[in-house]
Amino acid sequence: GHIDLQSFIGTNLAWGYFGMGDMKKTLLLVEESVALDRKTGNMPNLSFSLGTLGGAYFVLGEWDKGEQILQEGMSISQKLNDIQQIAGGYSWLGWVNFSKEEYSKAKECFEKAREVYEKAGAKYLQMSVSGMVIWAHIELGELQEASSLLDKLYEFALKIKDKELIALADARRGMLFRAQKKWKE
Repeated sequence: GHIDLQSFIGTNLAWGYFGMGDMKKTLLLVEESVALDRKTGNMPNLSFSLGTLGGAYFVLGEWDKGEQILQEGMSISQKLNDIQQIAGGYSWLGWVNFSKEEYSKAKECFEKAREVYEKAGAKYLQMSVSGMVIWAHIELGELQEASSLLDKLYEFALKIKDKELIALADARRGMLFRAQKKWKE
């Protein structure tokens, strides 16, 4: 009968199904969690559940619906000053805008997520989301800004010897070279 915990577990299970691509099960679980959170007034978990639900609708191509749900979750997260959910919300909203090819808005969202991680001292997450900021800079033709941030990403990735971040930096470097028409590089 612990409804708050049921909701929390339901949203976490939804993420598992989300990762496996079973969106039907994802929606079933997370919509139930949202309903439980609303019923009990569990605002911290409601922001998490709404973020998951909004992300699911985004992946399903229902961008406007996903964005609306993500905005509601962000509003709750900001009132609670829930750093993790705020950064996650900005990242999701960045993806929505990026997919709409609204690169300035996407960059703004990704930069806000990056700032939240920086203030929280979460250097790895800050650098990880930098990959999306770099991509937005490239799409906007802001190649010097992209290059400068990319150098910082490389420096960090090499310092901690993180293969995933190194691969992310390599991919962005290739995208930058494409934008600069440096075909040989």
